[in-house]
Amino acid sequence: MSPQHDLDGILQTLCRALPEIDGAVVASSEGLVVASYPSSLEPTRVAVMAAMAHDLGRRVADTLAQGAFHEATVCGERGCVALYGTVDRVILAVQAPAGTNLGLVNLEARGAAHRIRKALSQKS
Repeated sequence: MSPQHDLDGILQTLCRALPEIDGAVVASSEGLVVASYPSSLEPTRVAVMAAMAHDLGRRVADTLAQGAFHEATVCGERGCVALYGTVDRVILAVQAPAGTNLGLVNLEARGAAHRIRKALSQKS
């Protein structure tokens, strides 16, 4: 199977495991969409915002001597976006509406980030 097919499957599995989430995007640190699910999500906007938030999170972690970036969550009145580092310069972003159990999102998304890391590492 191709890495793209693997990523699509990982995102579908994540979204099916957490039907309350709005969707998920795998993005490059430059803000390019690598994969997304479902198609109703605005993947380009999510990818650009995820890249910007990842860069900020990475800078904060570096400046405060916390080591390499792993994850961050940004919450607003209507919901949250959780970001997870995968391989170098690739981010998993998960959008969830307000009231979603973020513990479950973290549990499932961390596993998805690990599977994405494996899938992208196999291609190199």
